[in-house]
Amino acid sequence: MAAIGSYAIEDTLWNTDRTRITGFNLSHAADRWFLYPHQQGDVYPITGALVSSKSLDSLYAEKNLLPVNSRRIPRFALNAYDQSYVLQDFLLPDFKTQEQHIHTFLQRAGDLRYYSHRDYIYSFYDYENLKLLFGRDVDIKKLFQIKSSNYPNLSGEGLLYYAFNWTLRFRSTFMERDYTDYVPLENVLAENFSRINFVDYGKIALMAVDGEAAMVKLAVLKISKNIDLSFPERDAISKAIVHFYFYGHSDLELEKFNKAEDNYNKIVVYIQLSIDVEKLKFDENSYGRPIQFELSTHSANNDQFRKTKYLNSLKFSQ
Repeated sequence: MAAIGSYAIEDTLWNTDRTRITGFNLSHAADRWFLYPHQQGDVYPITGALVSSKSLDSLYAEKNLLPVNSRRIPRFALNAYDQSYVLQDFLLPDFKTQEQHIHTFLQRAGDLRYYSHRDYIYSFYDYENLKLLFGRDVDIKKLFQIKSSNYPNLSGEGLLYYAFNWTLRFRSTFMERDYTDYVPLENVLAENFSRINFVDYGKIALMAVDGEAAMVKLAVLKISKNIDLSFPERDAISKAIVHFYFYGHSDLELEKFNKAEDNYNKIVVYIQLSIDVEKLKFDENSYGRPIQFELSTHSANNDQFRKTKYLNSLKFSQ
C-alpha cells in the first residue's frame, strides 16, 4: 500500500515483545512523484513553484523563495485526453490563478475524457494499516466515518479498493537560466532547490470492506461485469461492513451514490464513478482536484537531488 504514494518501507516497528506491528519507518525519494497530503491539494505547491528539497515538510510550506511578482513561467502546457492548451510567459502567483487557467482551457475544450486510470486491490488486517496509503498520520476513523467501537479491529477480513482517475496535467517548462535568474547557483545547491515540474488533477476513490474477503472479491468482480450474483455472494455483500471515501468528485457526481440505500447499490455506483470510467467525461465543473506532483531540479544539483530521501515514522493507534 505504501507504494501507492511512492513510499518505501525501511523498517518495521514492533511492540516490546515483538508480537504486534506498531508502525513503519518510511522513505520517499525526491525524484519520485508525490501525492498531495490528504485535503491539502488546493493549497500548495502549485505548478512551477520553487521549493527547498531539504525536508518533506518544506515541499508543502509556501515560503517566499520567490516573490509573488517573480513567479513567471516561460511556457506551460495543460494536457488532457486528446487536447492541450499552451501559453507563453505568464505569471502564476497563486493557486487561484492556476485554477483560472484550467477553467479557460476547459471552457474552450468542452467535455473531455479521463486521460489515465489505475486501480488496486489490497488486503489489510486492521483499519490503521490504511495509513500506509498516505505515508502520514491520517485519521482513518474520521476519513472513512467508521463508527465501530472496536476500531481499529475488523470483524472479518479487510479488502481495500483504491482507484486513481487523472483528468488534467498542468506542466511548466523551466530552463537552467530560469533558476539562476532568480537564485544564485550556490543557493540552489545549498537549499537543494527544485521546482514543481507538473501537477496532476483528478479524482481518488477508496472502498474499504470488512467481511468475507474471497466471496466479496468475487461478488465485486461480478458486479463490475454486470453478472447476477448468487445468493451466497449477495449475502456476503449485504453482511459486509463497507466504508467509502471520495476525493475530487463533485456533489452532482456523488448524488446517485448518496441516494443508494444498501451495500450492493453503493458498490454499483462506486464502480461507475471510479472503475468503469472509459466512457465518462468531465468539464470545468467536474475536473477534480490536485492529486499528485513531480519535482525536477537544476542539472548542477542533480546528484544531490537524486540522493535525497525523506524519512518518516508512521505509528498505528491501538
